[in-house]
Amino acid sequence: MYISSLYIHPIKSLLPIAINETSVNTLGFPHDRTFALLRQSTGQTLHIGQVSQLCLFSVELDGSEALIVRFNPTGDTLRLPLVPKLGREIEVRMHNSPCTSFHVSDAADSFFSQHLGFEATLVFLGNSSRDVLGNVAPPPSGIWSLLGYKPEGKITFADCAPLLVTTSASLEEVSKRCGEGVDVRKFRPNVVVSPDSDDEEEMAAFEEDYWAGLEMGEGVNIELTANCARCSSVNVDFSTGGLVEKEKQPLKMMQKDRRVDPGMKYSPVFGRYGFLGAARGDKELFLKVGDKVKITQKNKERTEFCKFPVPCVEICVDFWNRLAGTIDCFMMLTATMNQLIEDTEREIAQLQEKLQLLHERAAQKTTFETQEQQTPTPQISDRPKSVITECRCARKVSKQTDPLVRVREDQKRRIIATGKSLYSINKEIEFFLTDRENSFNFISKPFGEHKPSVTNY
Repeated sequence: MYISSLYIHPIKSLLPIAINETSVNTLGFPHDRTFALLRQSTGQTLHIGQVSQLCLFSVELDGSEALIVRFNPTGDTLRLPLVPKLGREIEVRMHNSPCTSFHVSDAADSFFSQHLGFEATLVFLGNSSRDVLGNVAPPPSGIWSLLGYKPEGKITFADCAPLLVTTSASLEEVSKRCGEGVDVRKFRPNVVVSPDSDDEEEMAAFEEDYWAGLEMGEGVNIELTANCARCSSVNVDFSTGGLVEKEKQPLKMMQKDRRVDPGMKYSPVFGRYGFLGAARGDKELFLKVGDKVKITQKNKERTEFCKFPVPCVEICVDFWNRLAGTIDCFMMLTATMNQLIEDTEREIAQLQEKLQLLHERAAQKTTFETQEQQTPTPQISDRPKSVITECRCARKVSKQTDPLVRVREDQKRRIIATGKSLYSINKEIEFFLTDRENSFNFISKPFGEHKPSVTNY
């Protein structure tokens, strides 16, 4: 296999620039996704899947110090320095990963706002970078399952990783399904890998799903950590700024059998996200079109993209110090819980005493009512209707004014409230006891048995 194409995307979501060679570092390729456009009204980053007319802007290098941005329908151009002067700071948040960017110029804002039809702002990343979020290589095991794993390094305005690798074999398969050639730039790769004509085995479409490591050129190791789930951006027609016909939309053609990542189960997968691996020595690394590519590691199963990333722990101190701190925290929580249980038991005892007193008072009231019922009273049938009416009214008034009746109703309400309190307290105790039991089970299990929970950035 060999590198058939290399691309950089200086301004995120605008058309890329094909290059023949480049250096490579932990942030990917120089000048790749170092600019981004924001919607002024919301501060949100513009993506081609949401604003399809971004494909009408092409970008080219003007020497080694400037970019030429061209709005293709009219031919209007904007010249930008590759490293502009830093303007006011603007915070940008992508996929829950914030960073500080810098305003480029009012002239750039006017150029893009005029052609997009709404107010836009061009920002430059400068020396800032974003944290890497949401890349998990399965199956997790060992100590990483207990503490969570977060790839080291930073990224620019790229979505999830510094590099995106695709293959020509997979592109040919998608083109075949669409009935026409699909522009590889729609998938926004940095590296396109193709099979050699003298390869013993022909490259299969989508075999990159299982790639875990590649060696490119002279000692450039790329670690592939996650699949790239696709959105409607691949359906954009670069010539019109609209969408291609439904029967020829790549996203639709991949929906049937390319939704292979449980972490993004509603999106088809095309390409692999990658990070620069360990370098051999301190020499500067370069890649060029035509460099050989060798698979250094394969996964037995496809990786699963972490849609909502698990909380990660930065492994920056000795593990045993961290474990000791975890145990101290657990012991403190256990002591607090025990104190809460003692307080709750004391309150239960007090409530039980009150309940016993209420039962005694209710028994006395029942005895009093029994004695009243044993007293003979004239039969209602023997009384005139007027007397019956007067008696009923008198009883109604008596119930409203009789203090014993009011006490009995008050006692009834207290008993009901006490029962509810006992039920609530009982449930609370069960919750704490269950939580404590789970905590002991968690600590007592070997590290390899713990699985990081994934709540579905």
